[in-house]
Amino acid sequence: GGGARGWIFRDRPLPAFDNRLANMGSRGNEALALQERILETHGNVIEPVILSARAADPQHALDRLAAGLARLQPLVADGTLASIESPLTHLAEARGSTARGGPLPPGPEGRKRLDRLLRRLRRDPARQREYEFLAPRVEPLLRLLDPARPASHDDLRAFLPAAVVDRYFARDPVGGEAWAMAYLHPRRKMQRAEEVDALLSRVREADPSLQVAGMDILIVRLRQIIARESASIGTAFSVALGVFLLLYFRSVMATAIALAPVAAGIGAMLGVMATLGIPFHYVNIVAFPMVVGVGVDNGIHMYCRFREGTAGK
Repeated sequence: GGGARGWIFRDRPLPAFDNRLANMGSRGNEALALQERILETHGNVIEPVILSARAADPQHALDRLAAGLARLQPLVADGTLASIESPLTHLAEARGSTARGGPLPPGPEGRKRLDRLLRRLRRDPARQREYEFLAPRVEPLLRLLDPARPASHDDLRAFLPAAVVDRYFARDPVGGEAWAMAYLHPRRKMQRAEEVDALLSRVREADPSLQVAGMDILIVRLRQIIARESASIGTAFSVALGVFLLLYFRSVMATAIALAPVAAGIGAMLGVMATLGIPFHYVNIVAFPMVVGVGVDNGIHMYCRFREGTAGK
């Protein structure tokens, strides 16, 4: 919160105070401007990890999130995370922002500076919109910029744009619990289970009640599920198929010959994947049952035709 060239004052220089967060809505679309601001700040397009704290009300959820984020700051220092984005980072930025007039101080001095600014805006007919926006927000602004005051959900919602508040706060539509969220920006894309497990372990150490989600985590977990389930399903299918062919052909040799094409197809596919370093994932795993299905059908049909013989045909 606080001050503003851009969002409040349409990029006009203001000697009293300034705040980069305030510039986000100057293009008219606050949500789009917020996304541009986040990309500018965090400098990458890697999917963030969403960290959420739940509680009966937004303030308790924010307090729990703040406590957990304080314990996760070493992840930024050791290079695991590029940055942590939360309503608290915006608040810290607002409290530390400076301009030609210096930072806006809390208390009576800050109020005097804001009063002078409001008088100038009120006298300027071209800036009435800015005056109407800022005038009812003086108190929340002063509370937001007071370093000695804990972060308050009500103060954040009273002053910050709706696009900012809605990015970090939500409510469970089923249970009614309030969520306070932060976004952990990894320095590099997480593609291995070890990287995901290490991050989740650090989060659990910070606060076991915090919940973590994200596209990279989802993809890694899907890979693990696919590998585990594919092995068990493939084993069960192979056993069932072998038993069925033994009952049909009543010969181990005939069963082995009928299964030779599918064994060759699977072996070729796995060999090429290993040579090229291609892992199984939720897209190419679809090819596995296709290879098995086509190979099994052709092997059985060819062997049955072979047993019929060629005399007179």
